[in-house]
Amino acid sequence: MKFSTGLKKVKDKLFENIHGNHLIYNTCWEDPRVDRNLLNLNEDSSIVMITSAGCNALDYLLDNPSSIDCIDLNKRQNALLNLKIALFKEAHFFELFEFFGNGKYAEAKDLYESRLRSHLPEDQQAFWDDKIEYFTGTAQRKKSFYYRGTSGQFAWLFSKYLNSKPKAKQLLNELLAAESLNEQQEIYKELEPKLFNKLAQWL
Repeated sequence: MKFSTGLKKVKDKLFENIHGNHLIYNTCWEDPRVDRNLLNLNEDSSIVMITSAGCNALDYLLDNPSSIDCIDLNKRQNALLNLKIALFKEAHFFELFEFFGNGKYAEAKDLYESRLRSHLPEDQQAFWDDKIEYFTGTAQRKKSFYYRGTSGQFAWLFSKYLNSKPKAKQLLNELLAAESLNEQQEIYKELEPKLFNKLAQWL
């Protein structure tokens, strides 16, 4: 009994440390079109959802619901959503795409300070005052926003792993360029054992 209680405390502490101190998700990986089709959203819909990176909440706006309330244990996820909303309001498409398409923009700090910061609550201003460099592309190793946060760290490590396996990288590029499901399946059969060796499976 004492062991399971101690293990729970360790797990709770680990969860609190990860979710309480870091941006976790820099993008949403689900396809929100699937949700929108299943939920049959319309002008009478009221949505309550986990914020995550905010992408899905913004996508749901395409169905013009009456309200969307975003909640998250991690306040940094709400800061990310509000930064995106500020960009929609105050930036040009080019600037928005540099931030969240390319994941880096040399003028990010200037744009943030001149046009975005005033649209954020004070606690979120404090967060982005410290972290807007995520978007500037000036970091020595992680030049893209998509290598930031916990999910970005995993993406960065995976990119390094992939660069050490040229055949797997080639197959992955072929997979992304495949023109049919059958072609994807054939490429994936060859790719899977190259990506998911015993060490990767254990991790």
